[in-house]
Amino acid sequence: IANGQYEEAVKVIKEKLPMPLSIGRVCPAFCEAECRRSIVDEPIAIRQLKRHAADFDLALDHSYVPAKEESKGKKIAIIGAGPSGLTCGYYLSNKGYDVKVFEASPKGGGWLRYGIPEYRLPYDQLDKDVQYIKDLGVDMIFNTRVGKDITLEKLHKENDAIFSATGLHLGRSTRVAGTDHPMVFQAVDLLRDVTEGKEIEVAEKVVVIGGGNVAMDIARTMARIQNQKYGKVQLILTSLETEDVMPADLEEIVESREEDVVINAGWGPKDIKIEGDKIKGLNVIRCLSVFDEDGSFNPKFDKKDENFFEADQVVEAIGQGMDIKYMSEGLGEKLSMTERNRVKVDNFGQTSIPWLFVGGDIIGGTDAITAIADGHRAAKGIDKYLNRKT
Repeated sequence: IANGQYEEAVKVIKEKLPMPLSIGRVCPAFCEAECRRSIVDEPIAIRQLKRHAADFDLALDHSYVPAKEESKGKKIAIIGAGPSGLTCGYYLSNKGYDVKVFEASPKGGGWLRYGIPEYRLPYDQLDKDVQYIKDLGVDMIFNTRVGKDITLEKLHKENDAIFSATGLHLGRSTRVAGTDHPMVFQAVDLLRDVTEGKEIEVAEKVVVIGGGNVAMDIARTMARIQNQKYGKVQLILTSLETEDVMPADLEEIVESREEDVVINAGWGPKDIKIEGDKIKGLNVIRCLSVFDEDGSFNPKFDKKDENFFEADQVVEAIGQGMDIKYMSEGLGEKLSMTERNRVKVDNFGQTSIPWLFVGGDIIGGTDAITAIADGHRAAKGIDKYLNRKT
C-alpha cells in the first residue's frame, strides 16, 4: 500500500479477508493493540489501510476475483449468511465446491447488517462485499430458515457437508422484577427492526442496561430518534462494569457521549419501578466487582448503595443467546456440547458429527473478525474431511 501497489495489496488481503469493505469499517482491530510499532510511536492503522485498499479495488472496472479451482463435484450447505458463513462459502467455492448458503433474513451480512447501525457500517458497502462473494459462485437462498422452511436432515441428504454459523440473535434478560412490562425491550430486536425499516417505540426518557458495543449502538440509535422526536436526548446508559473496564470500544463510548448519552456505570439493576401500568424508572445498586477470583461471572453488590434512573422505557443489552433447535432436535445426544452449552468443535470447527461443522458466535466468538477466522478454518476442515472420504 505504501508503494501504491493497491491491486497487489488487495490480492494479499483477500487471501484471508473476503469482506474488506465491511471489516475495514467495523473490525475491533485486535492486531493494532498488539502491533510492535506502538513501541516506537503508534500502531500501524491496519484496519484503515485495508479499507483504503478495498475502496480502491471497488473503484476499478473489474474488482479482483481469485481464480477458482476445477469443480470437485461435491456440495456444501452453509446455514447463515453472516461473516462466518459467507467466508466459509467464499473459500469453499474458490476450491471448486458447489456451495449454497441458507439465510433466514431477506439479505446477507448477519449481525453486520441486523445488529450494527448503518451509520457505523453503510449497508451499500456491505452489499458490495456480499455481491463479491456471490460473483465467485456462492448461491445464496434468503428468507429460508433451517428447521422451519427446510430441515437439517434434508440438507444432510442433499449435501456432502454442512457448516452452521447462525450467530447470536436472541437477547438476554436481566430477569429482574418488571422486565415483563411491554415497555421493556431487547436491543437486538430493536436494532433488527431499525435495519428492516420498521418504526421502533422510543419514549421521552430511556435507560439502556449494558456496557458493550451493542448497548452503545442501541443507545446512539435511540438518542438520534429522541432528538428528532422530542428535540432533546434523555437517555442513560448503565452497566455493571465501571467505565474503565467497560467492554465497549473507547470510540463507541466517546461518540455516545458526543450524542448526549449519559453514561452512569458501575450499577446493577435491582428492579424496574412501575406505578399503575407505566414504568417510572430503574432501581439499581452499586456493583463492587463483576468477576470472581477464578474469572467467572459472579457480580458482587453493595446493597446499601442505591440509585434510581428515571425512565419511561428500559432496553436490555446485556448479551445475546443462540437458537440451535434446528441442530439439537434432529441430532440429539450425538451432538457434543461444552460446559457453557456451546457446540463442541475441534480446531477446524468439526463437531462430534463428522459431516457437521460449526463456527462463528455460536461456538464462543463475539465479533466479526473472529467469525471470519472460524469460517476460514471450517473451509479448510471441510476440504480435508471430504478429501479423506474419497
